[in-house]
Amino acid sequence: MKIKKSPLILKDYFVLDFQYTFHQPTEEINREEVFDSYLIDFDFMTKTDEDGETLLFTKIGINFSGKPTVGYSILVESLTVLDVNSEFKLAPKEKGDLIYFSGLSMAINNLRHFIANMTSYSPMGKYILPIVTGK
Repeated sequence: MKIKKSPLILKDYFVLDFQYTFHQPTEEINREEVFDSYLIDFDFMTKTDEDGETLLFTKIGINFSGKPTVGYSILVESLTVLDVNSEFKLAPKEKGDLIYFSGLSMAINNLRHFIANMTSYSPMGKYILPIVTGK
């Protein structure tokens, strides 16, 4: 299969804040059931910088509410820097859709990998952020 380059360019990715707490279970638990019960809160916003690059800020809280359950309580804030190759002539709506759908998907995947990597060293093992939808 021949790969076709996207007009979207992932310039960089940064973790701006990371908070992690482990809440020790007092009895035997089913790890998957605990992970499935976590409340996940996600938010994002975009901003265009002076160079025309899109700054996509994301924030995710996993079991990070006022009263977290056992296991992990995680908060990650990150920044994804995106650009669109000027060789591709895109209408403003096409560019916006590309950033909103593809760029946001890349940002979420970066969060997923960061969280999985950080929790892989933790007592309950790796937590993999589930596939999410915007609905």
